[in-house]
This record gives sequence, C-alpha cells and structure tokens, in this order.
Amino acid sequence: MTAILEQKKLVAYLIAPIKSHTTILFSSDSLQLQEANLQAFLNSHPEYELVKTFVELGDSKRQRLKWPELKKATDYCINQQADLILAEIKNLTGNEHFSDLLLNFAAAPRSLYCCDQPFINTDTLSAVVEHARVQRSQHGSLIKAGLKRSHAKSGNPHALEEINRVNRPKISHAIIYSLLLHPIIEEYAQNGYSQRKMVEMLNLEGYTAPEGGTWVLSQLQKMLERMKVNQTALLLESRLTQELDSGLTETQIAERLNQEQKIIPPRGKEAWTEDLVSSIYKRSVQIRDILKFNQLIIELTPILNQYHIDEITETIFAKAVSDKLDDLVIGC
Repeated sequence: MTAILEQKKLVAYLIAPIKSHTTILFSSDSLQLQEANLQAFLNSHPEYELVKTFVELGDSKRQRLKWPELKKATDYCINQQADLILAEIKNLTGNEHFSDLLLNFAAAPRSLYCCDQPFINTDTLSAVVEHARVQRSQHGSLIKAGLKRSHAKSGNPHALEEINRVNRPKISHAIIYSLLLHPIIEEYAQNGYSQRKMVEMLNLEGYTAPEGGTWVLSQLQKMLERMKVNQTALLLESRLTQELDSGLTETQIAERLNQEQKIIPPRGKEAWTEDLVSSIYKRSVQIRDILKFNQLIIELTPILNQYHIDEITETIFAKAVSDKLDDLVIGC
C-alpha cells in the first residue's frame, strides 16, 4: 500500500492595485496574473497545500500600520508552521516596512517563495534587502549633494558628472536585473521565440519589467541590448585590463579588435571605436564591483543575523566582520 505523504502548509500573499498619492504601484490586471502564477506554483509543488490567502487591498490609508495583510500573513505562518509565497513582489524589497516584515518572518525560520523573482528566498532575502537599502541610501544622498552643487553656481560645469553619480545606483540595479534575467531570455531564444513572444511569456510567467509593471516590446529591446553589452564586457574584461595596464590606448585596442573581427561590437555599432572600448571597459568594472558587493553581503549575512537574533555585543560583531573581511581579501 502506497504511503500518503503529509502535505506542507502554504500561505499565499497577493497585492491588489495599490495607490500611493497619484502612483499606481500594481496594475489593474496584476491580481489576476498573481493568481495564475500562484496556481502554476501549486501545480508544480504537489507537496504543498494552500491553507490561507491574504490580499493587500488598494487602500491608501495605511499610515498607522504599513502592509497590514503581510503582517497577518507572516504572523499566521509562524503560528501555524506554514511557509509563505509572495505572488508578486516587484521592487518592494526596497520598501523598509515591507522588507522588515519579511526579514522577521525569515528569521522564524520558515521557507519563502516569490513567483515573479524566484531567486528571492529565505537564504537570499537579507542580501537582496541590504543591497536595495544601500542603493536607496546612496541615491538619496547623491541627489542631495548634486542639488547643492547645482544651486551653488548657475551653469555648474560639473553638472554631467553629478548626474552620472546620482544615476549610478539606478544603473547598478538595471545591470543586476539584466544579469538575473539573462538565463530566462536565453531559454526563450533556444525555443525560437520572437521578441514579441518573449514579451508575452515574460508577462505570462510573472516576471516584472525593470521598473515594475508589465513588459512591452521597447523594454525588452533595451534589456536585450543591455545583455549584449554585459556579455561583451564579461568576455573582454581580462583582455582589456591587461592591454590597458600594458600601456595600450583605447584607440589601439579598438584597432586590434577591428582587425581581428572576432568580437562583434555591441550597441549596433559597425566597428570598434575608442569611446566604445572605454564604455565596455567601464561596464566590466561595474559588473565586477556589483558582484563583489553582493558576494560581500552574502558572506556577511550570517553575522548580521547573529547580531540581530543573538544580540551579540558591538565589539564581538565588529571583530567577526573584520575577520570575515580579512578572509575575503586573502581569498581574492
């Protein structure tokens, strides 16, 4: 007689269209898409039984208690020994109140799933949230600094530099998103999907566009171009570093690449130029810095959790972080 496996409990959290002042955070058809993604998850995970669903309603009057349904959902999961699935999260890891509720839940600990961003789970949540917080903090401080400098002198000669510094966190987010999405797009391409079919599949499978909402063709085309630049940067990273260190100019490197004709210039360019070599090198540096930062956060997450849960002293915490940083430097 075949033994019947006891199903695990699963709680679902969905978000109806929410208005913040004049901005709609979730589209009107988002709830239907979330329900479809949730059902697809249940179909592929027969070990789970959906025991309860919480829906965050589009009520803008939530000042006293932020995300009340998420609070109910996480409390219910902890009390009932259930796991939690978020039907759609978009970029809410950058929302302090939202992410704090999830971090408290993950410390229970219980399993966490996310339909539209499956790389987010109990193990990676802290790193994702910390990255979002750092990016938000940097962006805010850079905007303030840029405004001060712009107002200090009319016709600021460093205006372009300031704008680039302010936009850097946003650019980093776009690069990370394209790196994460690359395997999915590769699978679509192997299936022979056209760009319009890719847009359809991204929306059908619940992957949000880079700045939230559903995908349109122009967004996909920008993402595809960004992926080409990323791949070229990763391919040429070692070579560009070595040749620039050896004293070659970017013009000379461009001439070599054009003579070899082995690597196609990205961004629709017919030939390599000095500016294009410089741009690709800068992208390789950006990717390397982003990957190092995220690896650092992942390495430090257990220490951060210990500091939060076990309430170790600041001295012990600082020593543990310092030792971990030393290990990472030696490992490099």
